[in-house]
Amino acid sequence: DPRRLNVALTRARCGLIVLGNPRVLSRSPLWNNLLVHMREQGCLVEGPLHALKQCTVALAPSRRYVPQQRLVAANPADLAASAPPLPGAIAHGDL
Repeated sequence: DPRRLNVALTRARCGLIVLGNPRVLSRSPLWNNLLVHMREQGCLVEGPLHALKQCTVALAPSRRYVPQQRLVAANPADLAASAPPLPGAIAHGDL
């Protein structure tokens, strides 16, 4: 969730350590952009704590992050009513 990532990044007071597999994280456009930025700043490192070195993992070029739209309905029945029927489903009037 981009909002949670935003909170985590902006609440850091003295520093921030992100542990994770950059190959997996970079599959998400949001995380990929953060990793590309961290690499550009010389902050993306790998290895044991006593011998950290610049990360050599190939990352995709930075790309524009477009958040997914969320469907919000006051009543869950509103979503069900507007959803297309499933293939092979029997409509209520067909019973």
